[in-house]
Amino acid sequence: EWVRISKGLRRDEVSGKYEAHKRVNGKLYSKTFKQIREAKRWLSGLVTPVAEKTMSVCELYEWYKSCVFQDLTVSTRGIKEQRMKIVLKLCGSKDISEVTHHYLDVFVLELRKLYHGNPKRLSFKKELDEIRAMFNWYREHEPGFINPVTKRHYRQGLIKKSPNKNKALTLDQLNLFFNSFDNDLFRDFALTQYLCGARYGEIAGLQFSCVDNTNC
Repeated sequence: EWVRISKGLRRDEVSGKYEAHKRVNGKLYSKTFKQIREAKRWLSGLVTPVAEKTMSVCELYEWYKSCVFQDLTVSTRGIKEQRMKIVLKLCGSKDISEVTHHYLDVFVLELRKLYHGNPKRLSFKKELDEIRAMFNWYREHEPGFINPVTKRHYRQGLIKKSPNKNKALTLDQLNLFFNSFDNDLFRDFALTQYLCGARYGEIAGLQFSCVDNTNC
């Protein structure tokens, strides 16, 4: 857990290391130190910041995708790729060092303009989730990197709140649903899902050894 010490300086309570970050010529730099004195010297400008590796958002995404997406199901992979299309269209050519929290303010504004008048669009939470997940993964390789996605961007990306819908079925609707099956196997499968509150994949994966015959 990070604890803020002063502007541009925070301490990792677990490792005891200090992380300093500052902006030079519009670019954000960060570095980790063992001693607070070294971190403060670096912040004061007595130590020239080391330039970050140049990598575009698109290049980072391809790296991230090659490492993470292979373990996902085909459907999940397709959903994530679809969400990232608009992200890459707007900022794919940007260097990751240029994607700051200030830049994301503009990015969210561009998204709002692009989807203006679309009644189905309620927010850009999913797109921001994908960006945040990618940058969090990148932090594992570059611990000094600061994820620019903040709660502020989620607030800016909210167009309108999702209307509350009562999706609960009445008893008559439930009876109508379960009696609509022509195949008893599928009816029993759906009924087991309903009684267990489980997904179809969880029910499909059940084995006889999962059943407690003693207490049933």
